[in-house]
Amino acid sequence: MTDIAPEFETSDYINSDFDHKILTVGTTQVEAKVGTNRLARREYVYIHNNSNPAIYIGKSGVTIAGTNKGDILYKDQFAYIRVDDDTPVYMIASSSNTDVFVREGY
Repeated sequence: MTDIAPEFETSDYINSDFDHKILTVGTTQVEAKVGTNRLARREYVYIHNNSNPAIYIGKSGVTIAGTNKGDILYKDQFAYIRVDDDTPVYMIASSSNTDVFVREGY
């Protein structure tokens, strides 16, 4: 019988940092960031829709319909978006008081 070693992966994110927050999204676009400013040196934004209704994510001017319609996230779906601290990501919902978990990290 031959033992097969499991796959081994490494990461260069040992010294990584992140911050997270629950944001309330409504019918006006909200930037996916945790603080007043985007996290310095950020490399990703993680967005998890914690409630109904669906939210839409995209660039500035994102809408829930039409030519600027964003990518849809239904309840309990998430998106992991590779960005930098110069790239804004926006969210909007079809009604107010939608809780969305947002994490920025590097």
